[in-house]
Amino acid sequence: MGNPNNQAYDEAIDWVIALKEAPDDSDVAAAFLSWLDERPENAEAWARAEQAQLHAQTPEIYIEPAPFADTNPSDRRSEPAMALPQPLAAKHQSHRLAKTFLSAALAIAACLAVVVTWPMFSLMLRADHMTANGEFRELRLDDGSAVKLGGGSAIAVNFSNQTREVELLRGAAFFLVHTDAERPFVVRSAKILTRAVGTAFEVRRTASGSSIAVAEGIVEVAQDKPSPSQEKAKQISLRLTAGRQLAISVDEGAATLDAQNVDINEIASWQKGQLAFNNWLVADVVDALRRNYRGLIVIQPGLLTKGRISGVHDLRKPIASLRLLAATQGLRVRQISPWFTTVSRF
Repeated sequence: MGNPNNQAYDEAIDWVIALKEAPDDSDVAAAFLSWLDERPENAEAWARAEQAQLHAQTPEIYIEPAPFADTNPSDRRSEPAMALPQPLAAKHQSHRLAKTFLSAALAIAACLAVVVTWPMFSLMLRADHMTANGEFRELRLDDGSAVKLGGGSAIAVNFSNQTREVELLRGAAFFLVHTDAERPFVVRSAKILTRAVGTAFEVRRTASGSSIAVAEGIVEVAQDKPSPSQEKAKQISLRLTAGRQLAISVDEGAATLDAQNVDINEIASWQKGQLAFNNWLVADVVDALRRNYRGLIVIQPGLLTKGRISGVHDLRKPIASLRLLAATQGLRVRQISPWFTTVSRF
């Protein structure tokens, strides 16, 4: 019968690969959380696997010690090999095992890199500008407009002599639009078009669609290419003025709208290192925290489907904020490592 600790470690390595391959797969997340609580040694094995992953990213290099110099190399070759003392032999063997392990870990990391970075690589092919998790960036577009990107965000820019179009591929962006009556400024996000001539507003990709909040001026919001099956359904066509926010969920052409007043100072509050939210879906708050955490957050399936909350969180401490949020929802947050956190009911 094999060593249960070795078995747990082998399983932990499998989970490292599975979670990296499918970070948003709810079934994988649920199975992982179940495995983690199955046996006490599983949590310990997971910590070891995470540590091995860190070493794989920054491996130590072991160099075999050179033999002592002597004046007669031929005599040295004729002498029988001297056995190392037992403690030194064990240490020498451990170095060799460490080298073998690190080589294997590096090979695993290389395979993971291909799988994990492919979605990011695909996004990079489409994006003209993007930010990493926790990174904010201000851009100046060719027309003089300014765009401020939140953490984990990406945009594609398509300007012509007739139009100015920006597609929000991920995350959140705040736009300060330079007035140009001849070329409307349009932001495309999750089948929603937001048109402005000269104004300041934020657009966010949410769990169910998009959210637009206006800080200055007026924007027009419309649905892009509604589904033929929804021809008789009422389509989006409205105006938002300063201090108004619109959350839009689109499902097969049918749109659900949630309009409300918003404090202008709370719009794009991530620029000040804060997350101010009023009547947001829990899933959208967690998504915003995810984009400001330099690691992976796995959520137990079914936790974020309902519920709206309001509050202010510190984006510089995303896990502390996540714990505060979890406490209001009766959830448990476990930070397995500096790069991996889980949220569950148990």
